[in-house]
Amino acid sequence: MIEILQDVSKGNRCGNGWKGPVWQRVADSLEDQLKNCRACKLKFVRLKKDYREVKHLLDRSGFGWDYERSLATADDNVWDPILQLGLAAL
Repeated sequence: MIEILQDVSKGNRCGNGWKGPVWQRVADSLEDQLKNCRACKLKFVRLKKDYREVKHLLDRSGFGWDYERSLATADDNVWDPILQLGLAAL
């Protein structure tokens, strides 16, 4: 998959994403034949969104990262205002 996404350097990128042929190559490279280029692109979009949310948490004072459990950590007094307002509070 890394080799496919490196096609960026060959002009297969538009805006902040990859062009359709790159997504098709990613889908074709997967063992799961039910995955198509649209599913791959949507997965990538969701991963980027998840990354941004975690990054925003870690940029806030009081948050850390638990490498064993792969999740953001903080004391309850740090989490409480965020949980009350939702992730929009970030």
